[in-house]
Amino acid sequence: MLAELKDQYGSTKGVLRKLASDAATGIMGDEKDLRRREAVFGRNSKPLPRTPALLDSLKQTANDPLWLAVGASALFSGICGSIANGWGGLVEGVSIVIASFILILIATGADLVKDRRFVEL
Repeated sequence: MLAELKDQYGSTKGVLRKLASDAATGIMGDEKDLRRREAVFGRNSKPLPRTPALLDSLKQTANDPLWLAVGASALFSGICGSIANGWGGLVEGVSIVIASFILILIATGADLVKDRRFVEL
């Protein structure tokens, strides 16, 4: 790392010149110097976390093992119900899948609200 700096900037003086700093005093830090540094190097601020998109949040909620187990159980129930009771059993299985999907949407909405409030902090 030090060798790369020497190759790129020549020496300690070259690095100090690139950083617009002085070996004896360092960074002055007065208002004029800070404005100049911001113009040269850009603002020193932490980027805000982004709020996840609806589709990303929906995928994350749907991939929860609990919801996967509920979906698998609903499919199994629909298949077994349709074999035993015909269309009535299949309707029960499909209704469980639809209800699960509605609950996943509600959980996703709650997560999005929570994430947006977190980003606002």
